[in-house]
This record gives sequence, C-alpha cells and structure tokens, in this order.
Amino acid sequence: MLALNEQQQRTNSSVRLHFLDHLVTIIATIDEVEDEQPARHCEPPPTHHHPPKKYFLGKRRKRGGPAMPPPPRRRLLPPPPET
Repeated sequence: MLALNEQQQRTNSSVRLHFLDHLVTIIATIDEVEDEQPARHCEPPPTHHHPPKKYFLGKRRKRGGPAMPPPPRRRLLPPPPET
C-alpha cells in the first residue's frame, strides 16, 4: 500500500470527522422526528364503524328443490302414573 504523507493523512482525517459529524446530525434529526410522531401500535381504533363492503349486488336465486325438512320435534313424555 502506498504511504500517505502527513498532509494527505490530515486531510483524510478531517474529511472523516466532517463526514461523521454529518452522520451524527442526520441520526439526531431522525430521532427527533420519530419522537414527535406517536407510536402507530398505540393508537386507539377509530370510533366510527365502517359497514362491510358489498361485493355482490345482484339478486340471489335459490336453486334446486325444497330445503331440508326440519328435524322431527321430540314429544314430551306423559308424566309417569302415580301408584
């Protein structure tokens, strides 16, 4: 590797310091902006309710025969005869 003279080394280190200073400033600005915004996961849900979207807007037709007959009703047993 080529040996750098003192002037180049000083220039490089000052450029590095300048760049790092910029980075620190940018990161600090980002932190401030993030602190100003409320955290998204802490927001309460909206109070107004959106009705569900209707995707089917045509008339529904019944197809086929009659629906299944209802199950037979259970009859109450007569009370047992008293002896």
